[in-house]
Amino acid sequence: MPDTLLLVNGRICHDIARGGVVDSIAFEGVEILGLGNRSDVEPLCPHPTRIVDLQGRTVLPAFSDNLARVRKTALARDWIDLSNKTNITEVFAEVEKECLLKPAGTWVRGYGWNMSQWGWHRLPHRADLDLVAPHHPVILYSGDFRIVWLNTAAILESGITHSKSHPLDDQIERDEVTGSATGIFKETAADFLEQKIPEVEPSKLYAGVLDVIQQYISMGVTRLESFGDSEEFGILRELNDQGELPIDIVVHLPYSERSTCIENEWYTGKSFGTLSIGGLWVAVDGTLVSQTARLLEPYGDDWDRFGVELTDQVEIEQAVDFCTKHRFSPVFIASGDAACRTVLRSLKSSERTPTLENRPQLVHGLLVQPEDLDLVENLNLTLTVNPCRISTDKEVGEAYLGTRWNEIIDLGGWRHSGAKIQFGSGEPLAQWSPLKAFSAATSTETGRSSRCVLTRRDGVVALTSSEEYQDNKVGGWVILSDDLERSPRENLKDVHVVATIFNGRVIFESTGLTG
Repeated sequence: MPDTLLLVNGRICHDIARGGVVDSIAFEGVEILGLGNRSDVEPLCPHPTRIVDLQGRTVLPAFSDNLARVRKTALARDWIDLSNKTNITEVFAEVEKECLLKPAGTWVRGYGWNMSQWGWHRLPHRADLDLVAPHHPVILYSGDFRIVWLNTAAILESGITHSKSHPLDDQIERDEVTGSATGIFKETAADFLEQKIPEVEPSKLYAGVLDVIQQYISMGVTRLESFGDSEEFGILRELNDQGELPIDIVVHLPYSERSTCIENEWYTGKSFGTLSIGGLWVAVDGTLVSQTARLLEPYGDDWDRFGVELTDQVEIEQAVDFCTKHRFSPVFIASGDAACRTVLRSLKSSERTPTLENRPQLVHGLLVQPEDLDLVENLNLTLTVNPCRISTDKEVGEAYLGTRWNEIIDLGGWRHSGAKIQFGSGEPLAQWSPLKAFSAATSTETGRSSRCVLTRRDGVVALTSSEEYQDNKVGGWVILSDDLERSPRENLKDVHVVATIFNGRVIFESTGLTG
């Protein structure tokens, strides 16, 4: 017989969008035995394996990270964490310390840097790193992994000489006078560099992936949508076959690997235990911080710079048609208003029929003009964002776009246009959590420049992707120390995860959970 779990005396928000709240719930294995008042639920579970007195705590459908980078996050566990460094001196100190621990010639890796946290509006230079790391190749990933910063030794190791041109030159920053690489590689050029770095042994990588999943579970997350590739899917498939994936994981695959998908008869929703295939993702442009987000008007500090077009309209339309034909959700990663407009127009003009199973997804959607929201109607579109990143990009946005930054659509505008909003990290987990995302998205800052103006109710819906837990599906649940909707604003920072439940089993609990 499967174990039974009974939760009583709580505030169980089982239907967030409609405000459905009960005080008790009973599970038997992967099934919900009952949901309602304790007097009605308790007789349905007369001999529970475990009974938990919630003592008034809030229970929500579990959280999800819809912008996960499972493999990269696992790799980054052994890298220098620069995500909380607020000035360049701190960055240099961390790099120098790591170099002292490793033999000369050994690669030094780091992640999480964000120049806006340093008060910089210019990208850093290889010469900056050469001062503290003259004898080690150094590669430092930005917070969103879309820019890498290299020193001279790393550039030489990559085979890109100072004077030689490269097919990806539009994404490699070069000195205007000498033509030498400055050490900044963006977007596709950043991906190219990964092929030049020594690989991690598989056993270490697999252990890292499992550790990352456990970290997610402690955050109340039981569903990941990871932007990976067939290699990442292979790692997760092996772990799944060994019964080591304790939560739901969806892997979005690159559109460039569509032939592999067809050969394997994969499509959106095809599952292998708790692992399943997501959509096909296409990078349309870059990011605002790197000035590769594709804009309708030029960047304010450079009137010849409009960003980078990684995928043009014809290719986008072809991707939409392919996904429609082969049962895939099209997933477009776009930040700039020009890139987002192209995606929305392509989706609007296609002959696809919007469905819940294959709904299109727009990732980031950072800069969208008000007139483009009319294109969202009836698209059944999901907007996936990191509210924390929106907050940190504000200073850069105002510097690069000036008053145009205040004209951009905020999350509330997306919500009212009919888009489903969901949250994700898009970065390693040192500084991100679902609760931080919720706090950022429901900011009380006023004015259009705030960009994050969701109500708390909408924030909880985006946090939980609650529509996944209808029709008596067990799925994941999270027990919180306080109520996200009703807790005073100043107390939100103290709300924490007490326990995580998946398929009727407690898979994480902190101190304080009784029963």
